[in-house]
Amino acid sequence: GGGRCGFDSLVAALMDKQEQVTRGQHAEALLRNEILLGAFSALEEKYMATWRATTGAETEAREKLWLAYHILDDVKRHLGRMVTNGKIAQQDIDRMAGLNRAA
Repeated sequence: GGGRCGFDSLVAALMDKQEQVTRGQHAEALLRNEILLGAFSALEEKYMATWRATTGAETEAREKLWLAYHILDDVKRHLGRMVTNGKIAQQDIDRMAGLNRAA
């Protein structure tokens, strides 16, 4: 009865945690990928150089370039959070496995 429900929820939790681990590993690989890092750098340089070349009267263009520049940083931070969450999920899995062995 109740034991099966607890087991099912534990399996579901482990599957969710494993998905977080996998996603974190993929995010970490992306953050180490030279092509992606090069693309980020090239775009950041392009956006900043174009932003610097605009005049004060080109407010809308300046705002769009500034936003684009910062969106790249948002993407990198998001991937970094995925890496961190994956590592935390792995610690949770390890802890659950330790509890299961102790039982």
